Formats: sequence, C-alpha cells, structure tokens
Amino acid sequence: MTIADRWLLPDGMDEVLPPQASRMEELRRALLDLYHCWGYDQVMPPPVEFLDSLLTGTGTDLDLQTFKLTDQLTGRMMGASADVTPQVARMDAHSLKRQGPVRLCYCTNVLRAKADQHQGGRSPVQVGVELFGHAGLEADSEIIHLALASLHAAGADEIHLALGHIGIYRSLVEAAALSDEQERALFEALALKSPGQLAEQVNVSVSDPVLAEFSTATMSLAQANQLIAADERARYPAFIDEHGVETTDPTVMQRGGSMHFMGESQTGHKGYALSLWCEALVAMTGGSCNNPDAPARQSLFITVMDPECFTGRDRYFKEIKRFMGHLKSSRRRPGVEQIRLPGERSATLLREAERGGLSLDEDKLNRLGL
Repeated sequence: MTIADRWLLPDGMDEVLPPQASRMEELRRALLDLYHCWGYDQVMPPPVEFLDSLLTGTGTDLDLQTFKLTDQLTGRMMGASADVTPQVARMDAHSLKRQGPVRLCYCTNVLRAKADQHQGGRSPVQVGVELFGHAGLEADSEIIHLALASLHAAGADEIHLALGHIGIYRSLVEAAALSDEQERALFEALALKSPGQLAEQVNVSVSDPVLAEFSTATMSLAQANQLIAADERARYPAFIDEHGVETTDPTVMQRGGSMHFMGESQTGHKGYALSLWCEALVAMTGGSCNNPDAPARQSLFITVMDPECFTGRDRYFKEIKRFMGHLKSSRRRPGVEQIRLPGERSATLLREAERGGLSLDEDKLNRLGL
C-alpha cells in the first residue's frame, strides 16, 4: 500500500471543506429555524440502533442499505441509520408518547451501503420534518407547503412538484385483482420510476384496458424527464421532434421538440385518464354521471385553484404570460394564420361587440319582441 492509498476515503464517503462546510451549516441553521417557526421540535436520533427496532415496519430496500455490525457488549446485531424517518417514528411512539399531532424535525448524517443516485454519496445529510397523529388533508397540505418553503429557503427557484399517493396505487391494484407475484413485480417497477418497465408490467398483468390506461397512458413532463435521466425511450411515439416527426425519443424536448399534443398516438389523448377520473368525481360528488339519456340529472364538477397557495398571484400570472408567449411563437402549419388560445376568439368577439355593438337581423329582432 502506497502512502497515497493509505489516505484514500472509501467510495461515496466525502469530506466537506471550506467554504462549502460553512454554506452547509448556514443552510442547516436556516432550515431548522424555519421548522421551529412552524412549530416543529428538533430531535437527534442515535447513529446506531439494534436491527430489530431500526428495521421494524420497513421494506427490503432499507435493509439492503443498512450497514450491520455486532454489539460487543450484548452480541446483538446493530445497524447504522440509513434513513431517519423510521427512527423518528419510533421516538414518537415509544419515547415521547404525546397526545394529538406531533411535529418533529431533524438534520443529521445517515450512512448507506450503496450510494444514492440522487444524493451522490453514501453519507448524505438528511434534513426533514415529520407530522404524526393527524391523518387529514390539513396535515398533507402543511407538509407540502413546508417542503416548498424549505426549497425556497435553500435558494431553489425553478421547482417542479410531483405528488403521488399510495392509496391510488392500492385502489388500482385491488381493482385489477392482481396476484401477490404480479403486485410485487408492479411495485418494484413503480419504485424504480421506470415508465418503460412499469408499462411492461401493466401490459402483462392488467387485462382491463381502462385500468391499464389509468396506469400508463398519460405522458407527463415528469415521466419525460425520468425517461431522459434513465436514457430510455417511450413505448410509443409520445414526442414530436423539431421537424414535426413523431418519435419515441424524449430528448427531442431539449432540441426544440415537444410532447405529442395528442399524447401517445396508440393510446389516445394524454388527458384521457384524467377525464375518466373527473367523470368518477362528478358521479361521486354530484350523484350522477353526465348522462345524455337523462338531461335532468346532470352533474357539474368545478376545480378551483388559488395561485396564492402555490407560487403567488404575481409569479403565477408571469408564468402564464410567458407560457402564452411560448405557444404564440410556435411554428404554424401552412395555411394557419394565427395560433389562438382557448377562449381567445370569444374574448375578441366580445371586445368587438362592446366597441361596435351587435348586428341583429330581422329574425333576432322579432324573437326579442322589438
């Protein structure tokens, strides 16, 4: 062993030097102060615990990521913490034993057997919050808002928030009546965040075309980015290159292309699954689906979003204006004089009517009794 080799660090184990160490400490303090203002109490879990408590209720992934060692005092197996969340849950249930909602925060190093592809090393700093004792939407909303506030405090400007819910997955799995083996394979594909592998498992396991459409038909920006990161292609021509040619290559979005405006050409419009969900919500909330055979029993489902709950009105309208300009500057097909946005033609006609009045023929005048 050479002198140089003697001072090498293990793969994935990083030392933090100035000035990055100071910046990390400033960010750690800023985040913990933010959580304190929101009413979260800081906890400091131990770096090592007995395996039977450390891995209780966790999956196999965490087990594989856990460094294991033997306690010289008791002979019992111990593990180094690879994820703080199970530890904080144990502290809430067995150490604090508080009544009602419990808000806890932490910032500590964890140790993992393999490097995380997103965090880079095997000893990342994990910072987070946990809200126990409240199962309502208010708790979900609070955590989401706090997560966005944390990103803003860290200096993140362009944020894309992707939300998922295990309840939707479980409902779809139950409706598809999958076997244990099929469900396990499907969940593994979902955990890998691989659209191609997920679609393959759905095609093999799910016979109901509507359920399959729910699971795989929608091509979103997040899925496109995942395909690019994984160097994978879409199952069908879900993209259009800069020349207007359909392709399965998601990287065309980085070269002037876009997602197919009709979604995947073999599975229909990318909003098809969403429209089915809206139809189901209409039926549940209004007591009836939109039934053309029963005009008297029509339901209306309206989604209202307040920009102030997300990025704020000023930023929202700025982004809308930028997006409208992007659409307007798109390359037009031969013979198309103008690219109009939804509602633009009606708004133009209304402005013209306000300026110059309406032209009424004799039939309209008679119907108005004039």
